[in-house]
Amino acid sequence: MQKAKVYIVTECSKRVGMGHLYRCLSFYDQFISYEYEPCFIIDTDEECSQILAGRTYQLLHWKENVKLLSFINFNEIIFMDSISATQEVVDYSQQLTNFFIIIDDYKRRSYNHALIIDWTPNVEVTGKHKHNIGLKNILLLGLDYSILRKEFTSNDTYSFRALKNITIIMGGTDIRELSRDIAESIASVYHVQNIHVILGPGTKTFTSQFDNIHIYKSLNASEIKSLFMLSDVVVSAGGQTIFELAAIGVPTIPIQVVDNQKEDLRGLKDLGFFDTIYYWDSSNLCTEINQKISSLVDINEREKYLSSFKSSEIGRGFDKIMTAIKQFTHEGF
Repeated sequence: MQKAKVYIVTECSKRVGMGHLYRCLSFYDQFISYEYEPCFIIDTDEECSQILAGRTYQLLHWKENVKLLSFINFNEIIFMDSISATQEVVDYSQQLTNFFIIIDDYKRRSYNHALIIDWTPNVEVTGKHKHNIGLKNILLLGLDYSILRKEFTSNDTYSFRALKNITIIMGGTDIRELSRDIAESIASVYHVQNIHVILGPGTKTFTSQFDNIHIYKSLNASEIKSLFMLSDVVVSAGGQTIFELAAIGVPTIPIQVVDNQKEDLRGLKDLGFFDTIYYWDSSNLCTEINQKISSLVDINEREKYLSSFKSSEIGRGFDKIMTAIKQFTHEGF
């Protein structure tokens, strides 16, 4: 039996970051395991060949000219994850296929006969997709459908220890160029053993005068998880990384660096993963972060910080999503 073709249409750039591509990598691997034939179609201004190693892909500026997607056959599947796609681009893309699947957790565009995925915490009760109810759409909404890279779904137990390791991760591109300032501000105040700075593939590296600042470039998921498990506090930009940290249960200080991170951060705050959201454009950001670290030096305070948070529902959505996709595309019958 011929495998169904899936075109994973996504983007990555300095402006929109790498998060869409990273979570689509996980879906690519899931499609393989469910006997589909996936192929990436990526609109990018970044070098991403290393990230895509071993996977089939095409580089197309489809957002500028969506008709570049017109080669897709009606019985092939489009799986789209894009914050930049306009309603017009989405409308045209839907006309190309009988099987249109999209992650839409920000713009909440209008669809007709689509499978829509949005794992924003509590989105299922907000009515933000009410315009898409009916119209032959299938809606998979809420944390029950959240996904993570497979490295972050194992049941490893995080341990609280004396404060020795602080990690900073500002996403794949560090769009606000915060990593160095935050790291050196922490190093100037706290004499911790190690400050780990994880830089994504789209971030310029730097050197530091502080011997305890260690800089890592383009780590894989397993290496990132190992650093998270070692960390006593993580300072992180919002985005998909926040869900990975929540799944592990690492004490995290979150920074909203773009507007589309707002709902996820507020949702995780409401669930008790952290008590304060920080903002990249605050004139006192480094001081605020240092003050928060001060409140988390004590082990008991860190345990209390996460005492009401339950992470078991985060990142367990793949089976539910793939079952829905198989039914939607008639591959399960």
